[in-house]
Amino acid sequence: MAKITLEVNDKKLDTLLTILENLKEGMIEEISVDKKRSYNKPKRSEPAKPLQSAPQPVSVSRGKYIDPQTFKERLKRMKK
Repeated sequence: MAKITLEVNDKKLDTLLTILENLKEGMIEEISVDKKRSYNKPKRSEPAKPLQSAPQPVSVSRGKYIDPQTFKERLKRMKK
């Protein structure tokens, strides 16, 4: 098994540890930090449960996109 040693700025240690912990499970066997700083391996949280209520219908007038026919009509008007 290969071993990698890193020297990391104290300010960036938490970020690096978060990245390492979020790698595919089983890629890293052990993470150890020198005695100057303690590190507790975070527990993996369970995925959020889906909402039980039905989704709200999307209003046509509030949508981000217009229907294709309206778009074509606008293009025709712009060409004139």
